[in-house]
Amino acid sequence: MSQEIVVTIPLAGISTGTRKVQVEANGFKGTSCKAATEAIINAIGTVEREVNKPEMFESAERTEQIRRDGGNGTQNW
Repeated sequence: MSQEIVVTIPLAGISTGTRKVQVEANGFKGTSCKAATEAIINAIGTVEREVNKPEMFESAERTEQIRRDGGNGTQNW
């Protein structure tokens, strides 16, 4: 799944407080969504409510490759 940040700005109701700007991060795992949306959240100002999706509690995938032949500065076994 690709990663995207969706910002919803209502056409009316912001000044009266009846509607709010919404920021939604899709396709992120772990807390990487917070880093991705930080600048937008800071520009908006006060956060009234934060809803964490189940994906936030999944760990981001990391892979490492170890070569046994010692090429490219890797360890010989």
